[in-house]
Amino acid sequence: MRPEIGLPPDVSSEGWRIDALLHHTLIAVGVIALVATVWLLWALISSRRNKTPRYSHGVSRGAIAIPLSIAAVIFFAVDARLFAISTSDLDVLTDVAAAEADPNAVRIEINAHQWAWDVRYAGIDGRFATADDVVVLDELRIPRGAPIIVQLAAVDVIHSFSIPGLRIKQDVVPGTLQTVWFEATATGQLEIACAQHCGVNHYKMRGVVTVMPPAAFSAWQEQASRDAERTRAVFRKAIADGAKARAVLDWGWAWQP
Repeated sequence: MRPEIGLPPDVSSEGWRIDALLHHTLIAVGVIALVATVWLLWALISSRRNKTPRYSHGVSRGAIAIPLSIAAVIFFAVDARLFAISTSDLDVLTDVAAAEADPNAVRIEINAHQWAWDVRYAGIDGRFATADDVVVLDELRIPRGAPIIVQLAAVDVIHSFSIPGLRIKQDVVPGTLQTVWFEATATGQLEIACAQHCGVNHYKMRGVVTVMPPAAFSAWQEQASRDAERTRAVFRKAIADGAKARAVLDWGWAWQP
């Protein structure tokens, strides 16, 4: 298998913003490194020609003005530009309200814990934490071309929900509820990873995202919801400890707008 070079393929509607920011940064750093290298080589060569060394305490106007001017050029040409781009991008990437307004939006709850991702979909009734909810482990099924809104919680330590192919990474802190949104543009499978070390079995927090055609996703969700109602009752009877049953099945929460 040939190793991949560069970033993972981007299959999200807004992922190009992240890639553009990284490319701007790499180009700027590359240009600065090239200029600094040429400058050092020039200093090395010129000093070999001039055998009489010159010393400076850096207190002259020129010695102060030159570094300040270089720093100002770098700041306004690189840092200020990156700040402006990232600020405008954040207005789009954090606009959950716009994603919520889309009639095709899919809402998902994910509960992170050592060492897995519990995933919950509202069932046919459209409400969370009810008997027909679809609950799966380490698997996220989503339709192509629709906004996906995910509310994230954690029950033990800090985790970080990361889907590199969708350019998504969000820390999940116990006691808080985080919301992210994204939209997949191509079908296929992607990887969910935990980007924050969360314990000795951190490496096990791997999940799979399956991007499906919209019709196939709707059919799966409806069938899974009907199956959930039947299996939930059987599962409750099979677990003698009622507290354990609630922990496994009823961890969902009312959707937070």
